[in-house]
Amino acid sequence: MRNSPMTDYLSKKIKILSFLAIVMVVLVHAYNQPERVLHSWKLVKTGENWNAWAQLFISNGVARYGIPFFFLVSGWLNYRKARGAFADLALTRLRTLALPYLLWSAVSLFVFWLAQQNDFMWALMQANPIGPFATTRLADYSASQWWTRAVVYPVAFQLWFLRDLFVCSLLAPLLIAAFALPRALVALMFAGFAVLFFNGADFYLVEGEGLLFFSAGLLLAHCGADVQQAPRWFRLRWWAVLWLAVIALKTGLAFAHWDVSRPLAIIALYRLSQVMGIAVVWFGYDRVMRGAAPAPAALRMASHAFIVYVLHVPLLNLATQAALAVFGNTDAMRFAVYAGSAAGSIGVCVLAGRAMTRWAPTLSALLTGGRATPPPSTPTPATPQQLTSETV
Repeated sequence: MRNSPMTDYLSKKIKILSFLAIVMVVLVHAYNQPERVLHSWKLVKTGENWNAWAQLFISNGVARYGIPFFFLVSGWLNYRKARGAFADLALTRLRTLALPYLLWSAVSLFVFWLAQQNDFMWALMQANPIGPFATTRLADYSASQWWTRAVVYPVAFQLWFLRDLFVCSLLAPLLIAAFALPRALVALMFAGFAVLFFNGADFYLVEGEGLLFFSAGLLLAHCGADVQQAPRWFRLRWWAVLWLAVIALKTGLAFAHWDVSRPLAIIALYRLSQVMGIAVVWFGYDRVMRGAAPAPAALRMASHAFIVYVLHVPLLNLATQAALAVFGNTDAMRFAVYAGSAAGSIGVCVLAGRAMTRWAPTLSALLTGGRATPPPSTPTPATPQQLTSETV
């Protein structure tokens, strides 16, 4: 198949869908049931009611396609750059990924330090730890804790994606070289990546999820796949219905009383829904838009997707706990806080992005790796290199 040209339509499609995927990430982190940590094998043992079911269906189902989508698109966009000089690739990724990663990790530590100066917020943090060491004051961190929370597993835990994307980008030339191997060996490599993805493997600085989908994006570009043309066997309506049915089944099983801690059926349905979600959303966009351009206001909001991504945690988590402490823990209130905290945090982050872009463009470029660029008044086709800097 021929490779998809980077048209103005495709450029805007990637931008809008990247922002939508960011919204999905925020919804994952907005989950506020008593057992806050979400995994592929998530089982609900407390609060079995409509609110818990709805939040789990959305946050651990519909929204879970977001991160694999980012890796897939990033691999596709990074293909041409990865085939160039490695020194240029490394320098570019240091500027666009590693530097923002470290800067936003420092910002998240500062936000936590501020929260620890207030007794009310400190009590909320202790009642609902956000990752390891969250209930330890920064002043009491050991050297290893500082390294872990600043570099390896930041307080703003969503930053792991930038860490993994940086590592995957540096591995890209090796992955592309591997595509020249016999097809059986390439298939075996992807089978290994799929196993790592299924099991949620974590190799300190890179995870199985990133390896699989970033490599798949590289392979799509390497093979010249037409990403705008749906396969003949793909029927959007039936795939969308099946996708939601898989998520509903997985959600229902999560409320069953299992004798094991990680039911394989739930993990399998979870992983399947992630893959199906990417296809449904990608081709569903074309069905909804029918070739039309998105509204200028939507493009302006989408230009701040990166700020929403890096800024919403820990602000979202602290705001959620504060709202529940003030307004109560009824089912209706929990769901209202779930929806309201997600929408509110997105709005605040977009406003912060607009303010930085307008009043501190140099700082904005530094903190976003050059991504937060307002859309031009006259649309022009974007190049793959430009899109790479616009996509998380």
